[in-house]
Amino acid sequence: MPQKIRIGALAAMMIGGLSLYLPAQSNTDVYVSKITRTGAGWDLSAPLKISERTGYNNQPSFSRDGGGVFFASSDEKQTDIFFYDLKRKKTVRLTETGDSEYSPLIMPSGKEFSVIQLILAEGPRKGAQPLLAFPLKGGSPRLLHENGKKIGYHTWIDADRVGLFVLGDPSTLQLVNIKTGEARTLAENIGRSLYKSPATDSEMIFFSQKGMIKKINLKTNLVEEIIPLQKGNDFFALTPDGTLFMALNAEIYGFRPGTDGNWKKIGDFSASGIKSITRIAISSQGDQMAFVANR
Repeated sequence: MPQKIRIGALAAMMIGGLSLYLPAQSNTDVYVSKITRTGAGWDLSAPLKISERTGYNNQPSFSRDGGGVFFASSDEKQTDIFFYDLKRKKTVRLTETGDSEYSPLIMPSGKEFSVIQLILAEGPRKGAQPLLAFPLKGGSPRLLHENGKKIGYHTWIDADRVGLFVLGDPSTLQLVNIKTGEARTLAENIGRSLYKSPATDSEMIFFSQKGMIKKINLKTNLVEEIIPLQKGNDFFALTPDGTLFMALNAEIYGFRPGTDGNWKKIGDFSASGIKSITRIAISSQGDQMAFVANR
């Protein structure tokens, strides 16, 4: 069973190296697979299930050194953030606030992780969805951004700027400076996957819109279409070398912009009992993949 320990214990282990906009919470599990490059392709190891609780386990992201995975997990009352240490094979609980936390991401400083919080307590802020930061060494969270908006998902551009999926009619992609509060709308009617470009030019956000994966230049606002999403899934992931990953049922596909003409099948987890994969996350080293599968 997961251990409940101070966040400071997590920091010691890691030294060295979004109502949220979600479908009805289903029974899901989080898995990890190792990625090995083989010439122009990839090999994926048999998946390891890292979530232990029944119910909803989702929204994985890797620690900076790739040594563990943050993810959101729900009981009957609320959703909290957990961390699975891949070396020690242990799970620790990171949040227990009385509200619900989703979408954990390590922040650029490496000293905090950010979450979208859903306020459950009765009062004028019930239903609010601010962006918060929790220190890895323990302590109280701090508010990063709210401004009356409901935030669904996010991706860090640098220490000051964050790309946000903001709920509304329509939903929007916004670039926010958390120091000044300045917000700029970049696109409308976007999907739920957001990624900063891992390449040398970090002034790009990858997102999806109307069934197409796109990227936008933050300096010029120029939008470039990359490739259509696989039908039946609106989640994708980005590797450190710029390769896109997506799932279709139990199969994993890859696409290298500028090299491949279309999606290429690179793995199949059906032999492990996996039937339907949604979200995918890739470690910053590009050697591990976390994914969410429906039970």
